[in-house]
Amino acid sequence: MQRFCLTITLWCMALFGVMAQLNTDRLISIGRNALYFEDYVLSIQYFNQAIKVKPFLVDPYFYRAVAKIQLEDYVGAESDLNIVIERNPFIPMAYYARGFSRKNQGKWDEAESDFTKALEYSPDNVVYIVNRAETLRENKRYDEALEDVDILLRKYPNSVELTYEKGILLLENTDTLQAINMFSRLVEIDGNNPETWSARALVYLMTDSLEHALSDYNKAVQLKSQ
Repeated sequence: MQRFCLTITLWCMALFGVMAQLNTDRLISIGRNALYFEDYVLSIQYFNQAIKVKPFLVDPYFYRAVAKIQLEDYVGAESDLNIVIERNPFIPMAYYARGFSRKNQGKWDEAESDFTKALEYSPDNVVYIVNRAETLRENKRYDEALEDVDILLRKYPNSVELTYEKGILLLENTDTLQAINMFSRLVEIDGNNPETWSARALVYLMTDSLEHALSDYNKAVQLKSQ
């Protein structure tokens, strides 16, 4: 009888473990669906439940951090991502997300460190480079930021994000002539976007090239700029 009761107990414990795993997977799955459909508060509720059942997992902390970023809770997101990186330091997206959270808190040096770490795992990622360039720009390290952008521009010469970022860097580094050249390049590769014309118009305005500025603003208006 003792052996039978022990067997039943062990079987029940194993079954409970399987059910808990299934329930946790289900909670995370529903949370991810809510995240996809931009119901961030609901998604956080499901990730909270998953964490309550299995606090040692990594995924629910990561996805909850993503939801918190969308809700502009950067402090909470950073806290969750600290846990993710502590448990699995080989996820480049975790470093990127934490860097993004830190950047939005004005923690420029820490954000730069995270973007640099993300780039170690994914060196050709345009988004990571642009974000690191932004942190370098905030610290007025323009030459380093331009080096970053130029490396990828040689690989992706038609990248709208990189071209725009280089134009901004040149402008803040007071190289208005080269900035105009970059925004002219931007107009070539993204001419249907009214914001590209507005960007170049602003540089023309700053350099007192009023006729050119007016022409670009007219084009932006024609393209239904808001």
